[in-house]
Order: sequence, then structure tokens, then C-alpha cells
Amino acid sequence: MILNRDVYFSSPIHTKGILFFKKFFYILFRFLGRPTWGRIKAGERTLLEKQDLILTVNEEGQLNCTTCGLCVQVCPTQCLAASLPPESTGPGVPAFFHFEPLKCISCNWCEDICPESAIAFIPQGRGAGHFEEDWARDIHSMAYRHDLNDGQGLTPKHVAELRGQSKKS
Repeated sequence: MILNRDVYFSSPIHTKGILFFKKFFYILFRFLGRPTWGRIKAGERTLLEKQDLILTVNEEGQLNCTTCGLCVQVCPTQCLAASLPPESTGPGVPAFFHFEPLKCISCNWCEDICPESAIAFIPQGRGAGHFEEDWARDIHSMAYRHDLNDGQGLTPKHVAELRGQSKKS
């Protein structure tokens, strides 16, 4: 007579333990709900949230950027491009400054390395669901658009105030 192996040699104890815990956690989460630890609450902002890169202006309303090119060199994703006017020989206001926010990983290296504090990340970034026909931005949309101090641009002092307000809320 041949004995049935499953009757005399059932599955090992560790498999039974794994099955028990699988069923236990299934029942626990099914009836008690999913845990909320680690989740952000509605309206709460995170540090990982996409922010908006802008060019700052001085008190007279002129760009602080001198087109030194350090931000372009340090950018790991090559999302920045800047160039001087063709007739210029030294540092000056850029004729062309281009930013592609979809490539940006918000590492803030460009802001950290800028000697003139001409680049800043502000917490009022355009989030999910926002649509732009052309995501690439130029000087006008980065420094003088209407939502930046009514088209006059933001000074480094204004940027510090914006950051202070976002930490409070």
C-alpha cells in the first residue's frame, strides 16, 4: 500500500506561518482600512513638490543675471541655456535664457552656484494639471510674467518673503 505524502508530511511550519500572516494582514487592512502614517494631508506641501525657477531682478527692474554660465555648466539635466548678445565682449544681461521645466529635477544647484543670486526657486510652482502650449520658458516668462509682482519681477528680498510665507502655511 502506497501512503499519501500530504497526509503524513504536511507543508513545513514556516509556510504555514507565512500563510497565517498573509491572511492576518489582509483581514486587518480590509476591515480596519489602510494606514495613514507617512501620507500627507490635504493641502499640505512637501519638499519634493515641483517648484518654479525664476530670474530675479534688482531694485531698478533689470535682471541680476550676468550670463556667467555657471548655472548652465552645473546643471545635471541640461535644462538651462543662456547666451550673451552677439556684440558683447564681457559679462552682461543675457540676450537668451532658456529653461525647460520638464527636464528639471529641482536639485537647486543652479541657485546655489549663482554668484549674483539671479536664479531662485519659488514655492508657487505650476503643478499637475497645468497646461502650457510651450513648456520651454524664456526671459520674459521667467522674470517679468504677470504673477511675479504684477510683471515687475521679484527681487531676492521678495523671494525670501515668499519662502517665509510658504513655510508658515
